[in-house]
Amino acid sequence: MGSEIARYSGPTGPTGPIGAVGLYGPTGTNITGPASSLNIVYDETFAANDTWAKADFTAATDALVFVECWGGGASGARSASTYGSGGGGGGAYMGRWFKLSELGATETVTVGAAGAAKTVAGVGNVGGNTSFGSLVQAFGGGYGVDHSLAAARGGGGGGGGETGAGGNASASTYAGGLGGTVTGGAGGDGSNTTGVDGSESYWGGGGGGGSGETGASGNGGSSVFGGGGGGGCTDAGTTGGVGGTSAFGGAGGNGGKNGGAPTSGAAPGGGGGAAENQNSGAGGIGRVRVRVWS
Repeated sequence: MGSEIARYSGPTGPTGPIGAVGLYGPTGTNITGPASSLNIVYDETFAANDTWAKADFTAATDALVFVECWGGGASGARSASTYGSGGGGGGAYMGRWFKLSELGATETVTVGAAGAAKTVAGVGNVGGNTSFGSLVQAFGGGYGVDHSLAAARGGGGGGGGETGAGGNASASTYAGGLGGTVTGGAGGDGSNTTGVDGSESYWGGGGGGGSGETGASGNGGSSVFGGGGGGGCTDAGTTGGVGGTSAFGGAGGNGGKNGGAPTSGAAPGGGGGAAENQNSGAGGIGRVRVRVWS
């Protein structure tokens, strides 16, 4: 009887080359979705205190309502001759969606006041808070201080935040104001040399620029939705800091120096520019906008 021959597998050979690319498939068909059945039936902007009322328009009870609020911007500080000062903080933004049925028959509209320009040497004026009933609130910016105060060094005001107003600059140190919680931009610090720029923000207000003494002024912080911070004013040079920009809020005002007048913050919520030996820039007033889709 013959013996069986054992079978053994050899080692695996090397991987072969990649094959040619296959043909492309046919072009897909573009399908356009159905048009939305919702239309704007109400759109109003409030620039002063007022009352919003459902009776002003007709819509289904499940209509969608979008409420937007901007807090008021603070004014820049004004210092005496040969001293700098800090810019005002910008006001915050807040927006919320509701069903129409969630709102009262009327809602009180409170528009945050603009920080008034300083006509004598001293700290700026804060921006007011804006609200739509008890449902939506946007906080105002904090003020900057003037370098001519014995202990202060011209910090910029903090920008308003989502749940708190912007902090005021320190009256005893170089520090700018803290940004309002949660997202307000911090004010720039004052300095014996170059002022610090205010911090930027997304929903909150931009911080005001800090003052310098021998160097440049701090620029105001920018924001996407809130107001921009106001520019600081330095004792040196010929120009003040530039106000921060905003995509959906008001821009901050520029600081003024040596005959170049400061500018006010734009509405809604821009911080005012700081000044030396002249009136500072006022803040921008707040705003409420209400839109209804049905």
